[in-house]
Amino acid sequence: MKTVPRLLPPLLGILIWVVSGCSHTYTVTFDNETPRGDTVAVATLNRRCADRSATVLPRNGKEFAVSDVLLTRDSCLFTGDSGRGYVPTAEVLSIRRVDHFSGAIGGFGLGLVGGLVVGYAVAKVAQAESGDSMSGMVGIVPMVLVPIIGLGVGAAIGTKTEYQLPEATPDSTGGHSQGRLPFDSDHMARGGSGANGS
Repeated sequence: MKTVPRLLPPLLGILIWVVSGCSHTYTVTFDNETPRGDTVAVATLNRRCADRSATVLPRNGKEFAVSDVLLTRDSCLFTGDSGRGYVPTAEVLSIRRVDHFSGAIGGFGLGLVGGLVVGYAVAKVAQAESGDSMSGMVGIVPMVLVPIIGLGVGAAIGTKTEYQLPEATPDSTGGHSQGRLPFDSDHMARGGSGANGS
């Protein structure tokens, strides 16, 4: 029966499209108030980024991959290629994380729903074509295969979360840092002379 092979490519395309669109954007707040809506407290961000990989996007547009990000009012600390480094918080546009585990779970869930729908449809078509109720067993193929594909696609793409910083970040004195300290993102990412503890 050719129904299953015909349905899998478009279903896989839809699955990839949906998983790719699984992203969240939050605005980081340094206030002590309870975050509302699409805001997230800096302590929550630090907890989510602890011992995990992330991408720092500076306002100069030269992003770089790091891990173990710790954001304060004054500095964005991280582990780069050669140790601990930092950039001024005022120079950071956003911090991006990709969670492959959440992507895998989401992909499996979407694949499970899609597999059940397609499997049911395939079983009904098979039974109608052959007149044999046992021929509907072919519907088990997409029911099993599609969730597995969804799991793999979701794990590969991951769920993206973007933490955007406000234009002017309050500094530790209650004022606003305007990015007075220039930096070289490549140098800092390698944990250069500006790295803490190096």
